[in-house]
Amino acid sequence: MTRGLFFLVALVSVSFSLPSLAKDFTELENGKKLFQENCASCHGEKGKGTHFSSRVDGKTIFIPNLQRSFYVSKLSEDELQQLILRGEAYLRSSRTRVTMPSFDGRLTNAEIRLVAKYLKAVFTGRKIDLPTEARAKKEKKRGKPKRKITGGSGFIVNRRGIAVTALHVVDSCSTIRASIDLGKPLPVTVLAKLPHSEIAIIQLAKKAEVYKHVAFRDAVDPDVGEASYTMGFPLPGLLSSTGNFTFGNVSALNGPKNHPHFLQTTNPIQGGNSGGPLLDDNGLVIGMVSSKLDWLTTASRSGDIPEDVSFAIKGRIIMDRLEIYGITYTDEVRKKPHPPEKIFKNNRKAVLKIICS
Repeated sequence: MTRGLFFLVALVSVSFSLPSLAKDFTELENGKKLFQENCASCHGEKGKGTHFSSRVDGKTIFIPNLQRSFYVSKLSEDELQQLILRGEAYLRSSRTRVTMPSFDGRLTNAEIRLVAKYLKAVFTGRKIDLPTEARAKKEKKRGKPKRKITGGSGFIVNRRGIAVTALHVVDSCSTIRASIDLGKPLPVTVLAKLPHSEIAIIQLAKKAEVYKHVAFRDAVDPDVGEASYTMGFPLPGLLSSTGNFTFGNVSALNGPKNHPHFLQTTNPIQGGNSGGPLLDDNGLVIGMVSSKLDWLTTASRSGDIPEDVSFAIKGRIIMDRLEIYGITYTDEVRKKPHPPEKIFKNNRKAVLKIICS
């Protein structure tokens, strides 16, 4: 698998209308470039604006940090444009307006409009980091910063508690835990990382316990149009802690750029679904949720927003990798379809919520 796939990491909301999408992206990119080249050294996050004062001609003046939420949230785009256009600052002692040195002719009105558009779009409500030295002192005072916690999904493949997940879910973890059906998180050991397949094989603690596990569909790919279901834990802390169950269809038997190890489906998936099972209408595993097309990147390149395009590693690829490592699993022939509620009930205790820290 190429690492160029757009892995699930975050929720992205659509904020641009389709007809003007390409134009908006171009303007934002141009505004960003203009701000960085002409404004950021004084008014940016790492410039003098962070300190809110500077010496000009022997006088202390107030230099607004244009990335502060006050300026980008309290002012309209037109008002922000006028603030930049005037090129004015305040004398700190008397609050008297003074003109920014060497501002005249620096940017055209059209360029200033792009800068204002960029600031409004990107920095509204954003908290700006403290200057480097102050931040270091603050972190030293309060101790080491907390390590970021991420998560994903997985599923158990045999009664010994061996499970699989997507490699990117656990690849950078120092500590991994997994919980089953709102149970207490259990320690997890990584048995194997398979970067070319984007699969990780993991082992739950308490090996003596008999675990509920999934069954794979025998080594036959599903047909295009077949019903498909996902189970997993998307957007932890935002969506239900009991997990999500979604419905879709198999839409293609190859993945990105016709990659033969993947299925394409219409199942809606979010960050945190990665590593969860893709099930057929019998409740048998036909794949593992892996990725989806990133709408922002795709839209910026093509001007179109992809909908209902997600990918799963084929079940037969997972079974093949388990066999290489001598790991047992169960596979069955597809039979009469089950109602969705039965599929969920039969598999909920075999699906893992994975916590990475």
